[in-house]
Amino acid sequence: MSELNNKHDYIIFDNDDESYLKWMDDNPDGYVLNIDRAKTPRKYMIHKSNCSHIAEFEEKRQESHSYTINMLKVVSKDHKPLVHYCKGVRKINSRINIPECGDCL
Repeated sequence: MSELNNKHDYIIFDNDDESYLKWMDDNPDGYVLNIDRAKTPRKYMIHKSNCSHIAEFEEKRQESHSYTINMLKVVSKDHKPLVHYCKGVRKINSRINIPECGDCL
């Protein structure tokens, strides 16, 4: 399932690998928030959409691996909507900086 939020310019991919991977292919300069499903998430990080930590390149993708079952993927063409999602929607403490991948950002 994918959920588009036009007001804040992000899409949430929840158990929808096919749409997520298509978005990744179509938006190599986009951003991806990898966030756990807990009401109060403990694991979350922002990556560039071409980061190998969140999706393998198309030729190396495994059909047995899921990208959007255990962790939600929230994507945007800009970084700011993902920070808004963390702090405004998921209520992560506003004084906490949202971690960014040290390899791709």
